[in-house]
Amino acid sequence: MQGVIVILIFIITSLIVFLEKYLGRYKLPIYVFLGLSLILVAGFREIGVDADSLVYENIYNSNMSADNGVEMEFSFSLLASIMHLFTDDVHGLFLLYAILGITLKFIAFRNLSVSWFMPVIVFISYYFEYHDCMEIRTSILSAFMLLAIKPLAEGKKLYALLLIIMGGFFHYSAIMLIPLFFLSNKPMSIRQKIFWGLCVPVGYLLHFGGSSLILNVSSNIPYIGERIETYQNGAIWNILQGDLNIFAPLHLFMIMLFYYLLFFQDVIIENNKYYPIMMKICAIGMFAFPVLSIVPVFAQRVSMQYFVVNIILYATLQYTLKPKWVGALFVIAVSFVLLNYSLPEIGTHIFWGGGDAN
Repeated sequence: MQGVIVILIFIITSLIVFLEKYLGRYKLPIYVFLGLSLILVAGFREIGVDADSLVYENIYNSNMSADNGVEMEFSFSLLASIMHLFTDDVHGLFLLYAILGITLKFIAFRNLSVSWFMPVIVFISYYFEYHDCMEIRTSILSAFMLLAIKPLAEGKKLYALLLIIMGGFFHYSAIMLIPLFFLSNKPMSIRQKIFWGLCVPVGYLLHFGGSSLILNVSSNIPYIGERIETYQNGAIWNILQGDLNIFAPLHLFMIMLFYYLLFFQDVIIENNKYYPIMMKICAIGMFAFPVLSIVPVFAQRVSMQYFVVNIILYATLQYTLKPKWVGALFVIAVSFVLLNYSLPEIGTHIFWGGGDAN
């Protein structure tokens, strides 16, 4: 049922995109309505539709006892304890996280995009299901990361650092975002475009020749080392991890979009001034995915954390084609492909057959 609802919201939002310029003062209430709809879907999703929901229910029902075998952030323990005062149903906790994560993301979308509804389409297509319906703690960190992009681009690094620290309160993996503070928002020269474009092939070369060395170095970093050790033991929250296909059709599709966006820098930057720093962030994710794939769960989570900027970047695809309605259809088509891989209730894929998207 969840998949059907998400598809309906996706279709409705896609139609709204073509009416955006005529909506005037109705944009805000419609925008809020879409956000509330997604909050309700994430907050009241069926337990068991994804593995994470079962894990969270088990932890919540254990009343955060010390023997639950899972290490959680203090914020999770605090919020779970508060919700226990009102309900024993884990959906209360899901709803609280959904309110925080989705609200912050919708605020970030308005900061980073001229279009009201195009980022929402991309968000619904993939990242909503992956983060807000599964990785609920990471979802809030991702929201704070998106909020930090604008101050980072404007050189307000102290403010950006504060936002990342706030995100780290909800998920300790915020430490993986340190590279963001070394990035600038200056448009890329030809040499710089080549440099960032090489992140993909260099990442694959290191995958075949140096992944173990990089992971050995990473293992010495506090928290990250502990996470890697947990993942390398073959299980995370009692769920065995499988092999990661770094040549999966979905990832190759994302690589193609990365180079397409890189090629159209001049066109896109006229419509979105935060394009340069977001492309650099995306490039880091492209690099991390194959390099860290020796530990599949770690590779997925690090790369997806950086790929959250794709919500805005893929929305800018609309500026690469004219007339505007063709560009809008392009974004919707790309989002539809992503949607095909995001709904856990759908047993078969519309494109490229069944199987794991990763």
